[in-house]
Order: sequence, then structure tokens, then C-alpha cells
Amino acid sequence: MDAKVKIKYADGSEQVQKYGSQSKYDKANTVQFKMKLNKKTDSDILAWLEQQPSKQGAIKALIRQAINETI
Repeated sequence: MDAKVKIKYADGSEQVQKYGSQSKYDKANTVQFKMKLNKKTDSDILAWLEQQPSKQGAIKALIRQAINETI
């Protein structure tokens, strides 16, 4: 079994770092995208995202909806 390390930050937040097989799987099978949003000009987007129980799920649903509308 691969070990996991939990890091606790001064602000109270925590992060779990994955090792071994999980990192290998992620490298082979996943892709990450990053968005940079402006608190002033994108406040409507940020407010909507904050209300979503799953930000990733909500974004994927919108992308799939846009894909289906263009087909």
C-alpha cells in the first residue's frame, strides 16, 4: 500500500500528497487545466461556482452542453 502524507498549514488548511501508484496513474490517465479568474471582472462566475457542490462537475456539464449545442 502506498503511503500518503498529510500536510497541515498555519491557516488551518490541509493537503494530502499522493505517492507511488496514484501518481503513476494520474500521470498516465489524467490532464489538469488551470483557470485564472479576476475577483472584480469575473465576480459573477466566482459567485456561481461557489454555489456549486461540485465545481468540476458543474464545469464539465456546461462544457458538454456547449458541445452538444454545436453538433
